[in-house]
Amino acid sequence: MAYIPKLSVRLVREGKMKYSVDGPLASPGIIYRQFAKLFKNKMQEEMVVVFLNSQFMPVGMQVAGVGSSQSCIVDKSAIFRTAILLGANGMIMMHNHPSGSTAESKQDIDITKEMVKTGKLIGIPVLDHIIVADDGYNSMRESAKVRF
Repeated sequence: MAYIPKLSVRLVREGKMKYSVDGPLASPGIIYRQFAKLFKNKMQEEMVVVFLNSQFMPVGMQVAGVGSSQSCIVDKSAIFRTAILLGANGMIMMHNHPSGSTAESKQDIDITKEMVKTGKLIGIPVLDHIIVADDGYNSMRESAKVRF
């Protein structure tokens, strides 16, 4: 006789962050001002994804990857798994460049294209990918290096 495992998948709240913006995350500037503190003084790249409802209000966020000073490995399927479990209507990707440059790397563009394509297929769009540095940010939507 064989047995089939009985499974369930759950979201686990690992903490919370104060959200001080009174309204939707409607522009890259608002997003940067709200979340830049997550990347302050980081010596390695980190990817954070913020999940949004239909009014562009955050319903959750996830540290999706931590890497070295020049790169970050991201589990794309884990990001979409979280988005589905949350019932998210969209997401914003953000990561830092410890070097201080806000310019997109080829890897940044490639992962963003993959995520945008997957988001369109499953109905949870990636709305922007913002690169954060000590003195500014770069919205990949605004720079038009990727079609969102």
